[in-house]
Amino acid sequence: NISNNESIYLGSLTFLGNLYLPGRSGGNLRMLYLNRKYKFKTPELASMYFYFFIVTIFLNSFVGIFCLIIIYQTYDALFYTSLIVFSIMLLVSFVLTFKRFQSTITNSNNKMFSWFNKLKISWNQITSNKKIRARLILLTLTNYIFFALEAYILINILFSENNILKIFYYNSLSVISSLASFTPASIGIKDTIIYLSSKILELNLSDVVSLMIAERAVLILFSILPGIFIFINQKK
Repeated sequence: NISNNESIYLGSLTFLGNLYLPGRSGGNLRMLYLNRKYKFKTPELASMYFYFFIVTIFLNSFVGIFCLIIIYQTYDALFYTSLIVFSIMLLVSFVLTFKRFQSTITNSNNKMFSWFNKLKISWNQITSNKKIRARLILLTLTNYIFFALEAYILINILFSENNILKIFYYNSLSVISSLASFTPASIGIKDTIIYLSSKILELNLSDVVSLMIAERAVLILFSILPGIFIFINQKK
Protein backbone atom coordinates (compact mmCIF):
# COMPACT_ATOMS: atom_id res chain seq x y z
CA ASN A 1 0.00 0.00 0.00
CA ILE A 2 3.04 2.29 -0.05
CA SER A 3 3.28 4.54 -3.10
CA ASN A 4 6.35 4.71 -5.34
CA ASN A 5 7.01 8.25 -4.13
CA GLU A 6 6.95 7.12 -0.52
CA SER A 7 9.17 4.14 -1.31
CA ILE A 8 11.78 6.52 -2.74
CA TYR A 9 11.40 8.69 0.35
CA LEU A 10 12.02 5.72 2.65
CA GLY A 11 14.99 4.60 0.57
CA SER A 12 16.46 8.10 0.72
CA LEU A 13 15.89 8.30 4.47
CA THR A 14 17.59 4.94 5.00
CA PHE A 15 20.55 5.85 2.78
CA LEU A 16 21.18 9.18 4.48
CA GLY A 17 20.75 7.69 7.95
CA ASN A 18 23.31 4.97 7.26
CA LEU A 19 25.72 7.43 5.67
CA TYR A 20 25.72 10.25 8.21
CA LEU A 21 24.58 8.62 11.45
CA PRO A 22 26.21 5.85 13.54
CA GLY A 23 24.89 2.33 14.11
CA ARG A 24 23.20 2.00 10.70
CA SER A 25 20.52 4.38 11.94
CA GLY A 26 18.87 4.52 8.52
CA GLY A 27 17.18 1.16 9.13
CA ASN A 28 15.94 2.36 12.52
CA LEU A 29 14.52 5.54 11.00
CA ARG A 30 12.71 3.48 8.37
CA MET A 31 11.16 1.20 10.99
CA LEU A 32 10.15 4.19 13.10
CA TYR A 33 8.47 5.85 10.10
CA LEU A 34 6.52 2.72 9.13
CA ASN A 35 5.54 2.07 12.73
CA ARG A 36 4.22 5.58 13.34
CA LYS A 37 2.45 6.14 10.03
CA TYR A 38 1.13 2.67 9.20
CA LYS A 39 1.15 1.12 12.67
CA PHE A 40 3.38 -1.69 11.43
CA LYS A 41 4.36 -3.82 14.38
CA THR A 42 8.01 -3.44 15.33
CA PRO A 43 8.71 -7.22 15.65
CA GLU A 44 7.46 -7.79 12.10
CA LEU A 45 9.63 -5.00 10.72
CA ALA A 46 12.62 -6.15 12.75
CA SER A 47 12.28 -9.77 11.59
CA MET A 48 12.26 -8.69 7.95
CA TYR A 49 15.25 -6.43 8.56
CA PHE A 50 17.17 -9.22 10.30
CA TYR A 51 16.30 -11.72 7.58
CA PHE A 52 17.56 -9.34 4.91
CA PHE A 53 20.70 -8.93 7.03
CA ILE A 54 21.23 -12.72 7.21
CA VAL A 55 20.62 -13.29 3.49
CA THR A 56 23.08 -10.49 2.69
CA ILE A 57 25.75 -12.15 4.82
CA PHE A 58 25.06 -15.51 3.16
CA LEU A 59 25.37 -14.15 -0.38
CA ASN A 60 28.49 -12.09 0.30
CA SER A 61 30.28 -14.80 2.27
CA PHE A 62 29.57 -17.32 -0.50
CA VAL A 63 30.91 -14.98 -3.18
CA GLY A 64 33.84 -14.09 -0.91
CA ILE A 65 34.89 -17.75 -0.52
CA PHE A 66 34.53 -18.42 -4.24
CA CYS A 67 36.62 -15.40 -5.23
CA LEU A 68 39.22 -15.94 -2.50
CA ILE A 69 40.00 -19.50 -3.62
CA ILE A 70 40.47 -18.40 -7.23
CA ILE A 71 42.31 -15.07 -6.92
CA TYR A 72 44.57 -15.82 -3.94
CA GLN A 73 46.41 -19.11 -4.17
CA THR A 74 49.07 -18.24 -1.61
CA TYR A 75 48.02 -20.51 1.21
CA ASP A 76 49.27 -18.40 4.09
CA ALA A 77 47.75 -17.23 7.38
CA LEU A 78 45.77 -14.50 5.60
CA PHE A 79 44.19 -17.04 3.26
CA TYR A 80 43.15 -19.46 5.99
CA THR A 81 41.96 -16.71 8.33
CA SER A 82 39.81 -15.18 5.60
CA LEU A 83 38.52 -18.60 4.58
CA ILE A 84 37.59 -19.54 8.16
CA VAL A 85 35.81 -16.22 8.82
CA PHE A 86 33.83 -16.41 5.58
CA SER A 87 33.00 -20.09 6.18
CA ILE A 88 31.64 -19.40 9.67
CA MET A 89 29.47 -16.57 8.34
CA LEU A 90 28.29 -18.76 5.45
CA LEU A 91 27.39 -21.69 7.70
CA VAL A 92 25.59 -19.60 10.34
CA SER A 93 23.68 -17.51 7.79
CA PHE A 94 22.69 -20.62 5.79
CA VAL A 95 21.24 -22.29 8.90
CA LEU A 96 19.38 -19.12 9.94
CA THR A 97 17.97 -18.58 6.44
CA PHE A 98 15.78 -21.67 6.83
CA LYS A 99 15.64 -21.79 10.63
CA ARG A 100 12.27 -21.83 12.39
CA PHE A 101 12.24 -20.86 16.05
CA GLN A 102 9.95 -22.32 18.67
CA SER A 103 7.41 -19.77 19.85
CA THR A 104 4.64 -19.78 22.43
CA ILE A 105 1.03 -18.75 21.96
CA THR A 106 0.39 -17.78 25.57
CA ASN A 107 0.37 -14.10 26.48
CA SER A 108 3.02 -12.83 28.86
CA ASN A 109 3.18 -9.79 31.07
CA ASN A 110 6.88 -9.54 30.32
CA LYS A 111 7.08 -7.04 27.46
CA MET A 112 10.58 -8.13 26.42
CA PHE A 113 9.59 -11.81 26.30
CA SER A 114 6.41 -10.93 24.38
CA TRP A 115 8.39 -8.83 21.87
CA PHE A 116 10.89 -11.60 21.17
CA ASN A 117 8.11 -14.15 20.88
CA LYS A 118 6.36 -12.01 18.25
CA LEU A 119 9.72 -11.58 16.51
CA LYS A 120 10.13 -15.37 16.30
CA ILE A 121 6.58 -15.81 14.99
CA SER A 122 7.17 -13.21 12.28
CA TRP A 123 10.55 -14.77 11.43
CA ASN A 124 8.90 -18.19 11.05
CA GLN A 125 6.34 -16.68 8.70
CA ILE A 126 9.14 -15.41 6.47
CA THR A 127 11.12 -18.66 6.44
CA SER A 128 7.98 -20.69 5.69
CA ASN A 129 6.74 -18.34 2.95
CA LYS A 130 8.66 -19.12 -0.25
CA LYS A 131 7.30 -16.04 -2.04
CA ILE A 132 8.49 -13.56 0.61
CA ARG A 133 11.80 -15.40 0.97
CA ALA A 134 12.37 -15.33 -2.79
CA ARG A 135 11.63 -11.60 -2.96
CA LEU A 136 14.10 -10.80 -0.17
CA ILE A 137 16.79 -12.95 -1.81
CA LEU A 138 16.15 -11.28 -5.17
CA LEU A 139 16.35 -7.84 -3.53
CA THR A 140 19.65 -8.81 -1.89
CA LEU A 141 21.05 -10.04 -5.19
CA THR A 142 19.95 -6.85 -6.96
CA ASN A 143 21.66 -4.73 -4.31
CA TYR A 144 24.83 -6.80 -4.63
CA ILE A 145 24.97 -6.35 -8.41
CA PHE A 146 24.35 -2.61 -8.09
CA PHE A 147 27.16 -2.13 -5.54
CA ALA A 148 29.48 -4.41 -7.53
CA LEU A 149 28.92 -2.25 -10.61
CA GLU A 150 29.69 0.87 -8.59
CA ALA A 151 32.87 -0.77 -7.23
CA TYR A 152 33.92 -1.85 -10.74
CA ILE A 153 33.59 1.66 -12.15
CA LEU A 154 35.43 3.23 -9.23
CA ILE A 155 38.29 0.71 -9.07
CA ASN A 156 38.68 0.70 -12.84
CA ILE A 157 39.01 4.48 -12.89
CA LEU A 158 41.50 4.57 -10.00
CA PHE A 159 43.66 1.52 -10.76
CA SER A 160 42.64 0.32 -14.25
CA GLU A 161 41.65 -2.98 -12.63
CA ASN A 162 39.47 -5.27 -14.74
CA ASN A 163 39.65 -8.48 -12.71
CA ILE A 164 35.98 -9.12 -11.99
CA LEU A 165 36.66 -11.62 -9.21
CA LYS A 166 38.87 -9.15 -7.32
CA ILE A 167 36.16 -6.53 -7.62
CA PHE A 168 33.52 -9.01 -6.43
CA TYR A 169 35.75 -9.92 -3.49
CA TYR A 170 36.20 -6.26 -2.61
CA ASN A 171 32.46 -5.72 -2.92
CA SER A 172 31.72 -8.63 -0.56
CA LEU A 173 34.16 -7.23 2.01
CA SER A 174 32.65 -3.78 1.57
CA VAL A 175 29.05 -4.93 2.07
CA ILE A 176 29.84 -7.11 5.10
CA SER A 177 31.88 -4.36 6.75
CA SER A 178 28.99 -1.95 6.18
CA LEU A 179 26.60 -4.33 7.91
CA ALA A 180 28.94 -4.52 10.90
CA SER A 181 29.36 -0.77 11.04
CA PHE A 182 28.80 1.25 14.19
CA THR A 183 30.18 4.44 12.67
CA PRO A 184 28.83 6.78 9.98
CA ALA A 185 29.65 5.41 6.50
CA SER A 186 31.60 2.57 8.17
CA ILE A 187 34.51 4.93 8.86
CA GLY A 188 37.38 3.03 10.44
CA ILE A 189 35.74 -0.40 10.31
CA LYS A 190 35.55 -0.77 6.55
CA ASP A 191 38.96 0.85 6.08
CA THR A 192 40.56 -1.65 8.48
CA ILE A 193 38.95 -4.68 6.85
CA ILE A 194 39.97 -3.57 3.36
CA TYR A 195 43.52 -2.81 4.52
CA LEU A 196 43.85 -6.23 6.20
CA SER A 197 42.79 -7.79 2.88
CA SER A 198 44.94 -5.49 0.74
CA LYS A 199 47.41 -8.29 -0.05
CA ILE A 200 44.62 -10.35 -1.58
CA LEU A 201 43.37 -7.35 -3.54
CA GLU A 202 46.95 -6.36 -4.48
CA LEU A 203 46.57 -2.88 -3.02
CA ASN A 204 49.08 -0.92 -0.96
CA LEU A 205 48.27 1.51 1.85
CA SER A 206 48.06 4.55 -0.43
CA ASP A 207 45.73 2.63 -2.78
CA VAL A 208 43.42 1.75 0.11
CA VAL A 209 43.36 5.35 1.34
CA SER A 210 42.65 6.66 -2.16
CA LEU A 211 39.90 4.11 -2.66
CA MET A 212 38.19 4.88 0.66
CA ILE A 213 38.33 8.64 0.05
CA ALA A 214 36.99 8.30 -3.49
CA GLU A 215 34.22 5.93 -2.45
CA ARG A 216 32.99 8.20 0.33
CA ALA A 217 33.22 11.23 -1.94
CA VAL A 218 30.90 9.42 -4.36
CA LEU A 219 28.52 8.54 -1.51
CA ILE A 220 28.41 12.16 -0.34
CA LEU A 221 27.77 13.29 -3.91
CA PHE A 222 24.95 10.79 -4.33
CA SER A 223 23.48 11.84 -0.98
CA ILE A 224 22.61 15.25 -2.43
CA LEU A 225 19.70 13.91 -4.52
CA PRO A 226 18.07 11.95 -1.64
CA GLY A 227 18.59 14.99 0.57
CA ILE A 228 16.78 17.23 -1.91
CA PHE A 229 13.99 14.66 -2.30
CA ILE A 230 13.43 14.45 1.46
CA PHE A 231 13.53 18.24 1.78
CA ILE A 232 10.87 18.64 -0.92
CA ASN A 233 8.64 16.01 0.69
CA GLN A 234 8.94 17.66 4.09
CA LYS A 235 7.71 20.92 2.54
CA LYS A 236 4.58 19.29 1.13
